[in-house]
Amino acid sequence: MPDIADADPRNEAPILATGTVLVVEDDPAMLTLLVTRLKSRGHQCLATGHGVAALAAIRHATFDVLVTDLDLPGASGVDLAIAVRDSSDAPIIVLTGRREEYRRLLRDVSDITVLEKPCPTAALAGLVEAELLRHRAG
Repeated sequence: MPDIADADPRNEAPILATGTVLVVEDDPAMLTLLVTRLKSRGHQCLATGHGVAALAAIRHATFDVLVTDLDLPGASGVDLAIAVRDSSDAPIIVLTGRREEYRRLLRDVSDITVLEKPCPTAALAGLVEAELLRHRAG
């Protein structure tokens, strides 16, 4: 994933929509990179590297989009997606390097978007904004 520090702001796409993003990633460097990119695009971020903390945030915090890795300590990204779907129609974006397994793992969760790792942080930010627009349009 490219370093955000190398990004030229003149090449950035216009910001389409902003919101609060719950970002769940157990790799601290990746979590920092994702949150930094999303904040640079005007989003507020709630961030954690642990599935149990993310489940608590899903129950008690307000957020517009969930961005989660599949493999997490404490609770998986699948567990998080199911918890969100039980109470919300918020967009869910799953990041995974498990190309072959994600369809099987996520088959019972409706309306999710999967982005395969590694992916540019700009692609993730653009997808978050597109999902916010789609969700708000109803």
